[in-house]
Amino acid sequence: MNEIDKLLKKLKQDQNILLENFREEVLRIQSGQQKKYAHKDFEVLNEIVCRHFGIPAIFVQTRKIYYVAARSVFDFILRNNGHTLGFIGSETNREHTTIINSLKIYEGFSKDVSYKDLYLEIKNEFNEWKTL
Repeated sequence: MNEIDKLLKKLKQDQNILLENFREEVLRIQSGQQKKYAHKDFEVLNEIVCRHFGIPAIFVQTRKIYYVAARSVFDFILRNNGHTLGFIGSETNREHTTIINSLKIYEGFSKDVSYKDLYLEIKNEFNEWKTL
């Protein structure tokens, strides 16, 4: 009976993972994130951030911490590459005040060493792409 309980527990965990992945995919599709950006920086950085954070899209309507963190890194890097708040907002269908808030959130997350390391990896990969 113990083996059956273990198998049932594993099945339930796998089911929850699949359900979460399905929810995230639906959110990505609903957000309309398939659009192409006017500026290539946005497209490339979006792909890099999604890959590093392990998410299907950055701009889904969710407040899950890893999505919030991904958006804040995205905004921070673009802002430091000379893009205006208004331009970042117009490209991502958000208000400039949302971008300001995202940058403040980045400041809070940046105190975490693992988050800072992830940010540096993303920034370095993006900078390598820019130099090509």
